[in-house]
Amino acid sequence: MKKRIHPGKGTHQVLSKSAALQIFKHATHLREIGQFEEALMLARKLPDSPTRARLLVDILLASGTNKDLLQADHMARHWLKRQTKNPEPVEKLIEIQIVRREFRMALKTCDILQRRLPDKGAADYYRAVIHQLDGRLEQALPLYLKSVKTDNALKSDGSMTAAAALDVRATMILCETAFGRFASSRKEDKYLLLDSPGELELLRNRLLAWEKSGADECREAPEWEKLQAADAWYNLGSTVIGSYSSAKDAIACLDNAIRLNPDHIDARVNRLYALNYACGLSETEIMADHIFQGAWLDAGHGLTASPDGGESQKTQRDGAERIKIAYLSSDFYSHSVAYFIAPVVSNHDRKQFAVHLIHTGKQRDQVTERFKSEAEYFHPVAELNNNQLRHFIMQQGIDILIDLNGMTANHRLPVFAARSAPVQVSWLGYPNTTGLTHMDYRIVDAITDPPDYAQSLATEKLVYMPDTFSVYEPLEQLPPVSNLPCLETGMVTFGCFNHMAKINDELVHAWAKILTTVQRSRILLKNKALTYPEQQRRITEAFLALGIDSNRLTLMGTTASKIDHLACYHQVDISLDCFPYNGTTTNCEGLMMGVPIVSLAGKGHRSRVTATQLHAVGLDRLVAHDWDEYVDIAVRLASDESGLQQIRTNLRSTLLNSSLCDAANFTRELETRFKAMVSARNSEKALELDG
Repeated sequence: MKKRIHPGKGTHQVLSKSAALQIFKHATHLREIGQFEEALMLARKLPDSPTRARLLVDILLASGTNKDLLQADHMARHWLKRQTKNPEPVEKLIEIQIVRREFRMALKTCDILQRRLPDKGAADYYRAVIHQLDGRLEQALPLYLKSVKTDNALKSDGSMTAAAALDVRATMILCETAFGRFASSRKEDKYLLLDSPGELELLRNRLLAWEKSGADECREAPEWEKLQAADAWYNLGSTVIGSYSSAKDAIACLDNAIRLNPDHIDARVNRLYALNYACGLSETEIMADHIFQGAWLDAGHGLTASPDGGESQKTQRDGAERIKIAYLSSDFYSHSVAYFIAPVVSNHDRKQFAVHLIHTGKQRDQVTERFKSEAEYFHPVAELNNNQLRHFIMQQGIDILIDLNGMTANHRLPVFAARSAPVQVSWLGYPNTTGLTHMDYRIVDAITDPPDYAQSLATEKLVYMPDTFSVYEPLEQLPPVSNLPCLETGMVTFGCFNHMAKINDELVHAWAKILTTVQRSRILLKNKALTYPEQQRRITEAFLALGIDSNRLTLMGTTASKIDHLACYHQVDISLDCFPYNGTTTNCEGLMMGVPIVSLAGKGHRSRVTATQLHAVGLDRLVAHDWDEYVDIAVRLASDESGLQQIRTNLRSTLLNSSLCDAANFTRELETRFKAMVSARNSEKALELDG
C-alpha cells in the first residue's frame, strides 16, 4: 500500500536559496492565475519551513475544494506547532474554518488569536465576520467597531464627530464582508451586498448620523473623515445601481460622494453611468452633465496633460506604412463587448492596419486567449497607471485609439482627455457622449442617432455606419430554436433577460398592463440579481402592487453555462425590451433563439439600440414610440400565434444573413471611416462621413 504523503512532510532535495526563491515565485504566480494543481506540485518541492507552510495553505485555501480545505487545515496546524507564538497560522486556521462554515470552532480559535495578539483588533474582526456570516448582524457590528477602535485605524480627536466616523468605518467593513471581501473569501460579488439590505441600511444610517453629529457640534469635519464618508457614499451608490429601480437613489448617493470629495473620479464617472438608467431625464439634461464632467477630466484630473494636449501629433506615413489602430478596453474576456469587437478584430485587413488590443482589465479567460491569438499586438496593461498608460500608447505610435469602455468600470478616460493618439474614437461600450474635448469621433448609425438632431447631443463628431453601428458574433454552439412555447402551454410567456438595473417602476407598470390585458399570460425575468432572495422579493412586491400575482412571475438567476442561459429562451414567446436603457447583447441572443422583441424607442442612443437591431431583421413594426403603443404591440403580437410561429421559424436565419452579422462588410466600412479619420487629421480638415 502506497504511503500517503502529508502536505507538511516529505523528502526534499537540497535547493539553493536562489532556486527555492524561483520555485516560490513561480508557485505564487500559478496560484494567482488559478492553476492550483501546478502550484501545489511546485510548492511541495520546497524544504519544510514556515514559508512553505504559508504558501501551501494559501494555495489550498484558494483552491477551496473540500479535500484541499482539509489539507489546508492539517498544514495550518502543522505550521502552528512549528511557530507557537506566530499569530499568522492561527489567522489562516480561522479563515479555513470560516470557509468550511465551522463557525463554532472558528470562534474558539479566535480565543487563541486573542492571546497571541492581545493589543490588536484581529480576533474581534474575525469574530465579527463569523457572526455576520452566521446571520447575527446585531452581534457583528459592535465587534467590528471594537476592532477598529483597538487598532486605532483612524485618527480620532475624541469628539462626537470622530466617534460617528468610527461607526462609519466599522459599517464599511461590515459591508465589505457582505460583498465577499474578507480574508478567506475566494470571490467578490456586488450582488451579495444587494442581497444584504440590513448592511446597506446600516451604512446609510451611519453616514447620516455622521453628518448630523458634525452639524450638532457646529464644526467642520477633518479631511480624513470627509474622504472616508465620500468613499462610503460611493460604495453605497455603486452598489444600489444594480438593484431594482434604484437609479435616482444611486445618483443621490454619488452626489454626496462628490460633495465631500470633489476629486472622486470614480464617483463622477459612475454618476454619469447611472444617468443612463434614470427615467424622467431628458437627453439634453444628461448631455449637459456629461459635458460638465468631461470638462473636469479635460482639466487634467487623473492625468497630467502634455502642454499642447497632443495637438502636435500627426500621422506621418509614406503611403506604404499601415495605420496603427488600438482598441482599449477592460473587457477582453467573456464580456458582452467581446461579441461585438471579436468579429471586427478577426476581419481587419492586416495589409492596411496593424491591430493593437490594449487590455486594461485584470480578468482573463479563454476569450482573452482568442484575442491574444487574433490581434497582432496584445498588451495587458492593468498594472499601469494613467500616466504610464498614456506614455505607453504614445511609444507604440498609435494612429487611432478607440475607447470601448466609456463611463463604465475600469475606464481610462483621463488617458483620452489628455490625448494619447492623434485620432481618438468612442465606440461600442457606452450609449452616450463622453463630453471630452479630445474624443474626436463616435461611431453610430442613423437609427441609434438620427442625423437631424443627434449631433446636438454629442461633443464628438458622429460618424455614421451605413447599416448598424455594431456587428454581432453568436456562439459557435447554439441550442436549437424550439417550438413556440404557447402552443404547448396554452399560455403566452413574455420574457426579459436584461440586467436588473434596467428594470424600473415605469417599465413594470407597462408590463403589468400587458399581463392584465393578455389574461392567459405570464412573464419570465432572468438576470444575475434574481439569484438572490432580496431582489426576488422586491420585484415580486412591485408586480403585486399592480395586481399581478406571484404565480404569474417566473424569476431566474444565473445558469451553469451560456448554452443553458440561451436554452431558457425555449420558455419565452415574446421578449419585452427595457426603457430608457435598451438591451444590446440580450437582444441579439433572444433574436438568435427565434424570439421577437417589443421595444420603446426614445430620443437618445441608450433607448434606440433595439430599434436598429430590429430594423436589421425586418421587424421595425415591433418598435413603439410611446408607452401605449408599446403595450398595444405586445398585446397584438401575443394574439397572433401563427405570426409568432413564422417569426420563430425564420428569425435565426434572418439574423445570420443580416447586416447585424455581416462582420466582413461591416469591418470594411469601418476601415473606410478609419482611413478618412487619419486623412482628415493629417490635412486638418473636418471628416465628412455622415452616412
